[in-house]
Amino acid sequence: MESYGAMMALEDKDEEIVVKAPSEYNKDTKWKSFKEGAIAYLNGVNGNHNIPLAYVIRETAVPQAGQIYQSEHHRIIAITPLMGAAYEEDNRKVFDLLKSWTINGLAWTWMRAHNATRNGRLAWLALVDHFEGDAQRDHVKDAAYASIAAARYYGDKKKFTFETYVSIHQEAYADLEQYGEVISEEKRVRDLLTNIKDNSAAANAAMGTILVTTNLRTNFTNAVAHLATTLQLGQSQDTRNISTTTSSYKGGGRGGRGSRGQSVTGGRGSQGRGRNIYLGSYTPEAWQKLSSEDKKRVIEGREKSAQQQSQNQGRGGGAARQVSTVETDVDNTTIGSTIQTNMDNAILQGALQGSAAIAEKRTNV
Repeated sequence: MESYGAMMALEDKDEEIVVKAPSEYNKDTKWKSFKEGAIAYLNGVNGNHNIPLAYVIRETAVPQAGQIYQSEHHRIIAITPLMGAAYEEDNRKVFDLLKSWTINGLAWTWMRAHNATRNGRLAWLALVDHFEGDAQRDHVKDAAYASIAAARYYGDKKKFTFETYVSIHQEAYADLEQYGEVISEEKRVRDLLTNIKDNSAAANAAMGTILVTTNLRTNFTNAVAHLATTLQLGQSQDTRNISTTTSSYKGGGRGGRGSRGQSVTGGRGSQGRGRNIYLGSYTPEAWQKLSSEDKKRVIEGREKSAQQQSQNQGRGGGAARQVSTVETDVDNTTIGSTIQTNMDNAILQGALQGSAAIAEKRTNV
């Protein structure tokens, strides 16, 4: 043991690892996190002969003959005798640490019987017996299943994101595994998809892909990664679409610079009263989403624009833009806006020129 202590002293000179003590156990603390935190701390704090205090709370009191250990650290913890003056002193140190972490919570109830003797090992075993006993095991399992069933994802919110939703599932499965309840990967994926209530195109596409792809349908981690990536891309696309739509309806500076295409107001007698309508090019999907009234307004607006452009060219004024005053019923104010009629879509330009020809023929008649 002295040789081990000398070796550990040399290692400490090279690198000092500081392990944080577990948070105080209270009504909201989970036993698993507290247990792992306590073990990690006692692994990093040395007692007599420079041996980690974790040996006091090891599971097996008597080491097994012929056992192969992962490292010298594991070996010394497993074989150090649980007897003698050095052990008694370390045992009391462990009790004092456990008491400081549990004194203000319910966990103290289960180890206080060993307060007089300051028996750290027996106090630790009492905690393990309670929190890992049959009654507690059933309670934790029921709570884990309930948390999975109650979780719902309706799209990212400020206080509840997709990451939060996934964390609930992961935490529940960790609790179940702690008590020997192993859930298959495919069942985990089904549970994950069942309570996703986000009806966005991105979410529906991602879930559809997962259901028909074996390595996604049967692997929780892969399914989560695919969903997270697709949802993020979908949100980015939505942001770009909103930005594009806004720029189409809002002039970007003096004379309307920064706004390509044209817009007209609905007028007092139209269904779209007080609302601008974009006269530029639309994607097929965007055009289908317009109402019949809006489609009519776009067509009429384009014809009017083409007619004005033709008249300007006939008078020798090759201006590509003209200023018009539009009236809005929203705030009854008059807004001067510059309408840019230089269409950037060749097909649409041809249609406008055709409309201009028709309009000129009607004028001559």
